[in-house]
Amino acid sequence: MGGHRCLRGTLVPVEVVTMLRGLLSVRMKAAERAVREGRLDDALRMAEQPDIASHARSDALLGQLAKAFLARAREHYRAERFTEALIDLGKCERCGGKPDDIVELREQVMTVAQEVARQEADRRRRVEEARRCVDGGSLAAGKRLLQSFAESDDDLAQIRKEILDRERRCAELLAQAERHFGERQMAAAVDHLLRAARL
Repeated sequence: MGGHRCLRGTLVPVEVVTMLRGLLSVRMKAAERAVREGRLDDALRMAEQPDIASHARSDALLGQLAKAFLARAREHYRAERFTEALIDLGKCERCGGKPDDIVELREQVMTVAQEVARQEADRRRRVEEARRCVDGGSLAAGKRLLQSFAESDDDLAQIRKEILDRERRCAELLAQAERHFGERQMAAAVDHLLRAARL
């Protein structure tokens, strides 16, 4: 049977077998190109197709993918994109990446992610506490709480601005109260003092 080949238990014409092998080779090259171009998720989808997975070059493809996913996970980790880092580590694992490398980086990601979450929770708590102080009229206490924060924090910048506005308005009210007191307009002076106290 020179004109036929056995393909998965079925006799198939040689031309068809040659064509199928050619298509498989094209798809394998497309997967390898996707890795080189950094389209790792596309490459992984292709690499996991049964015919590509059984190709002679599939182990090399998966090895390249594992390294690329590990490198991308490290980039995510450095940028504090912890969820994305963990997802890429899972993909690295699917590609047969080195377990020691995966476990080590996963532990680092989890440790730092937990610390960042703890710091953010602490920041939110102190912002809320500063807000309560300002709303309750204790501008000095609010200022003290804000001193330990970075100037670039948007939530805190808003509270700082509000403290400055209240201090300015308070100073204006006190000056007006003093003027009224000097003019013996006691009711107006008391009214301005009370309004300043509420601020």
